[in-house]
Amino acid sequence: MDEEQMLAELGFTNAESRVYMDLLKFGDSKTGSIMARSGLYSSVVYNSLKHLMEEGFVAFYTRGRIKYFSAADPSRIVDAEKEKMELAEAMAGKLSLIRTATEGRSRVFIFEGRKAVRTIFNDILSTLGKGDEQLVIGISDTGSGMGEFIRRWEEKRVRSGIRKRVLVSNKSKEWLSYYGMQKLVDIRTISNSLYINMSINIYDSKVVLILWAREPTYILIEGKEISKNFRSYFEMLWQKSKRPRI
Repeated sequence: MDEEQMLAELGFTNAESRVYMDLLKFGDSKTGSIMARSGLYSSVVYNSLKHLMEEGFVAFYTRGRIKYFSAADPSRIVDAEKEKMELAEAMAGKLSLIRTATEGRSRVFIFEGRKAVRTIFNDILSTLGKGDEQLVIGISDTGSGMGEFIRRWEEKRVRSGIRKRVLVSNKSKEWLSYYGMQKLVDIRTISNSLYINMSINIYDSKVVLILWAREPTYILIEGKEISKNFRSYFEMLWQKSKRPRI
């Protein structure tokens, strides 16, 4: 991923990324110079500069009657992300108060795509605390390319002190070996019929069904009664499970 792509991940438009990178590389510049080097139309450059100045990423000064633009220190990007995080935290607090009015009812949410996995797995970390337990039935990420992300997430889970019980098929050799070496995990095996491209995560009063594919689908179900039923199903399978030979 190059610099412009990374800026795009942080919310810059393609044109804004090109203009900002141009100013970083070539220093203080007139709009004409930016247009010539970037190949962007004048209206696009002007609009990009306007928005970048509003966000504090670009400043300007005049020399004679000519306006020159200058890129702010890249640390401003970090400051901007911190400001967004502070705003998001404040909003989350207020929105949580509104959400309490609908709590108690079962709800179903559907997420799609790889980026959604962060929402789901970060919710597990924020919902559970030290000593709490996550229950998992079936593990597979075939074709999704999410295996590395899950491994990094597992490190965070262990640091948070969240325990985990996992039920997998005997065919899940890779995950049997991986979890066999992890802390705060009790893994058991059950019938090979459990080897499906889907997993079930149970935590607190929530259940997440993950359909692994190139673009995964996540079905989040919130509800104490539903969670209780899934927990009972898990415990029934757990009683029939065996410790793996790793």
